[in-house]
Amino acid sequence: VLANEVTQGAVGVVPVVGIEVLVLMKLRAGRSQDIADVESLVRAGADVSAILTFLRIHEPERLPAFATFAQRALVRE
Repeated sequence: VLANEVTQGAVGVVPVVGIEVLVLMKLRAGRSQDIADVESLVRAGADVSAILTFLRIHEPERLPAFATFAQRALVRE
């Protein structure tokens, strides 16, 4: 799924991914800094609904973890 989500740029330009893919990558890695990054993204205004939809389609097993981190981030605001 991730390979299809990379936006290709011109030669010499760094490819980018959408926020949904970035969150999925962070959830897969699962390190404490990655979890903190997910929470920071949510606090910064990431579209939680879009991320939930993306995860439901691509890796529904990640939904509980994301829901926990998102809720924690929103409580800390």
